[in-house]
Amino acid sequence: MVELARTTTTVTVAVYDCGWGGVPRFGLSRRTSARHGRGLSIVAAIADQVGYEGDDQVGHKVWAVIHTLLTPLAVVRQADIR
Repeated sequence: MVELARTTTTVTVAVYDCGWGGVPRFGLSRRTSARHGRGLSIVAAIADQVGYEGDDQVGHKVWAVIHTLLTPLAVVRQADIR
């Protein structure tokens, strides 16, 4: 399952698994030909925060937060009025 959440300043992506794959490890250097583990390295490289919750018995929630540079429309409109 994949979960997306957005606020005016962040986008959070969470992916759930069944557990049995070990502890997620972020930022490990992988060869481009590697069959596993490249996804977490890519996510860690572009995200501002990464982490996980859970364990092998109940499963994991692996999440990443990316800060956006978008300004809320209401703030832009107020700035244009002045």
